[in-house]
Amino acid sequence: LLYGGNAVTLSRNLSIPIKEGENIYNSYFGAFPGIKKYFKRVSKKALEDGYILHNNILGRKTRISFFDEFKEKAKTFDDDYWEIYREEKKNGSEVYKNVLKREVREHFKEKGQIERMSYNYPIQGTSADITKVACIKLFKWLENEDKLFNVWLPSVVHDEIVCECEEKDTEEIKNKLQEAMEEAGKIYCKRVKLTATPVVTKVWKH
Repeated sequence: LLYGGNAVTLSRNLSIPIKEGENIYNSYFGAFPGIKKYFKRVSKKALEDGYILHNNILGRKTRISFFDEFKEKAKTFDDDYWEIYREEKKNGSEVYKNVLKREVREHFKEKGQIERMSYNYPIQGTSADITKVACIKLFKWLENEDKLFNVWLPSVVHDEIVCECEEKDTEEIKNKLQEAMEEAGKIYCKRVKLTATPVVTKVWKH
């Protein structure tokens, strides 16, 4: 749902009747009305601006590559167009089947793509920013403590930072990594504390 899914998405992914998908959809957004307001606000802005602002901290934006073309085509869909569309649809004409239906479908497909991007990019993009800051904080600490070549950072996977160290250093590195991640979270998320959960294993568990 947070990626713009709807009752049909739920029905397909969970192999349940559409009616049940609708009940879940309505119950979810009924319980969290703020999410629905967020969706409306960010999608409206993206459809107006042609880009998506990730957050106000860095001001990083993602431009919608097909926006100019989308806006130009959107001018077609005025009152006259919809009057013709309804009439041709009612008559089941060849123009409706071969032209109008395709045009409308493509328009709303592109609009839906922009809307889904606007829901998700600020969340995923900000998560990426937090992870980058956490890596910087950890790196600086390792550098200051002269541990750069005693601790390795083989991979960063989404919002997970993978470290390798000698067993004797496990506790210290675990605590410092958690601290770096949570300090980075405070920069971007000021109302709710973002917590990190360090996991120590002999092999990587994702």
